[in-house]
Amino acid sequence: MQGTSFSFVASLIAIGATARERGADDPTVLGTLIGASLVGALAPLAIARWYDRMRRLITPTVTGVVITLIGLSLVKVGMNDIAGGAGEQAPSSPLNLVLAITTLALILACQLSRLPMVRIGSIFIGLVGGCLVAALSGALVFPGPVSLLPSLPVPFAFGLHFDIVAIVQLAFIYVVTSIETIGVITGTSRYSNLPTQGDAARRRVRGAIYADGVCSMLAAGLNSFPNTTFGQNIGVVQLTGVASRYVGIFVGVMLVGLSLLPPIGALLQAIPRPVLGGATLLMFGLIAVSGIRMLGEGGMSQTRTLVVALSLGAGFGVELAPQALAGLPEALREIFSSSIVTGGLTAILACLSIPAERGWSRPAARGEPSKSSG
Repeated sequence: MQGTSFSFVASLIAIGATARERGADDPTVLGTLIGASLVGALAPLAIARWYDRMRRLITPTVTGVVITLIGLSLVKVGMNDIAGGAGEQAPSSPLNLVLAITTLALILACQLSRLPMVRIGSIFIGLVGGCLVAALSGALVFPGPVSLLPSLPVPFAFGLHFDIVAIVQLAFIYVVTSIETIGVITGTSRYSNLPTQGDAARRRVRGAIYADGVCSMLAAGLNSFPNTTFGQNIGVVQLTGVASRYVGIFVGVMLVGLSLLPPIGALLQAIPRPVLGGATLLMFGLIAVSGIRMLGEGGMSQTRTLVVALSLGAGFGVELAPQALAGLPEALREIFSSSIVTGGLTAILACLSIPAERGWSRPAARGEPSKSSG
């Protein structure tokens, strides 16, 4: 099962904000996002084509740094939603905190449950509970009358606008999500009793990365955002023991049917932003934790510590002090103003340039056997 990963959210928001600063209206902003999604989807197609070579460049250290930066950069989005919206005009009210805390508490309570289905549905239960509290307090406002007739999407309804900076940003995120897809397919294969090594496994992984690119192009044509294979597939297969493709096809058809019903969209738009913020704050934090765990799995050697420190420092540096890039041309300034892009590129360059463990290991303590540097 695929969907729009949170990994894309930070870049999409940054691209949209930049377009608005230039005076773009809503259709132009959306057209810019769709255009970047369409062209950027060529990245996973290229990775699938040269899969074996790319794996040597995008290491677990690079992926861990990028995922950590993605999660931490999104925390601000969750907090803005809890505050009622971004900007000085955002409505500020103690009720916002009540709604966010209620939602977050319900999600945590469900996650601590012994019932697997309750844990799986924790986000849904938390959103419903937050909306009920909002309804009782009068904060839940539904939109006006909505047509009950099915609504078919109009391809490229907002047009296409191509921005090289936006394309580069999304292409880099596509690279990261492609690496995530490799791990997801490997995990689901393991729990589905399929081989994870050999030609068959390699073809399965390449097919999944191709699917990320092709489905993202299809999504862009239907005015939606990039798709990637969801990591939750591993947990669902592990918990349920169900790995049938027929189940996936059935659910896919069901989701397409629901997407064509305007009342469903209106219902989702009615969810108060503090309720969404309470849920997404935890989810974004979990993304950062996922990156930290990935960094810790391989051990923090001296070389790896330097790479991670340099990459996180550069990524957070441009986020906290964007004026440091003032001397760059505008195009480069916009590209490297993203903590994800700057941190990720720094990690790749650092992995390629900083020497390996030879000569970087700490000296053995007295009485401690020395480790071979070979």
